[in-house]
Amino acid sequence: MRQGPPVPPRSAGVVVQRPTPPAPTGRPGAVTAGGFRRGIKVRHPTLGQGVIMDVEGDGPTGRLTVYFERFGKRKLVAQFAKLEPL
Repeated sequence: MRQGPPVPPRSAGVVVQRPTPPAPTGRPGAVTAGGFRRGIKVRHPTLGQGVIMDVEGDGPTGRLTVYFERFGKRKLVAQFAKLEPL
């Protein structure tokens, strides 16, 4: 029977830190997509709270880059995003 590489021991004292969200790009509020603009906080029904980091395009078909506290960065289409402002 072949053995794989050794597995490092687990440490009970490991502290996991949440990553800090990157700063929004561009000027806050400069571009809107579906009524959302850079820098505002939002809530998604599945992904939780987040901050809009970037907006590409405008209107309901614009794409939003949102940094979610629990899930990191995601790109969403404004009209399908189901986001609500906080």
